[in-house]
Amino acid sequence: PLTQSQQENLAVVRSAVNTMTLLLDDMLHGADGKKRSRKRTLQTFDLVAVIDEVVHLAAPAAYAKGIDIIADSGGWRSLPVTGNELHVRQILTNLVGNGVKYTPQGHVCLQLAVGSTRGDKLELVIHVSDTGPGIPAKHRARVFQPHERLKSTSELPGKGLGLALSQKLAEGM
Repeated sequence: PLTQSQQENLAVVRSAVNTMTLLLDDMLHGADGKKRSRKRTLQTFDLVAVIDEVVHLAAPAAYAKGIDIIADSGGWRSLPVTGNELHVRQILTNLVGNGVKYTPQGHVCLQLAVGSTRGDKLELVIHVSDTGPGIPAKHRARVFQPHERLKSTSELPGKGLGLALSQKLAEGM
């Protein structure tokens, strides 16, 4: 039998595999020229749970480097939202993963905050911050292009697709 911790880790891994499978399916359907119904991709999901899972999945890599990883849900214990859970999860995974990859010491933080309110609607803001070296202003637009990487990061693993994919997913929501 698995311990409670092992069961939690297995659930996170299953969720990650499911996310990657669905994302690949989305990309393959997009490649065949078929338009997918936007209704099919919108669902109600718990944003706090997604944030917690993304941080939990990235934690082993962060701890192996000796950096802290923080999930700050802004005091929310649960927050049902309507949107594309798959895309939100993948964007956050890419951004947090980059934070862990490029931060040699310190921390990576995934933070949820309320931006503004309009009637009964909340505008939510998700910040991913880290204590890494950052991206010089003159290169910020470029790193969102496929296969573009800063010269200073060329020795690290990756193909330069994470930010480009994240931008495309965000624009599609």
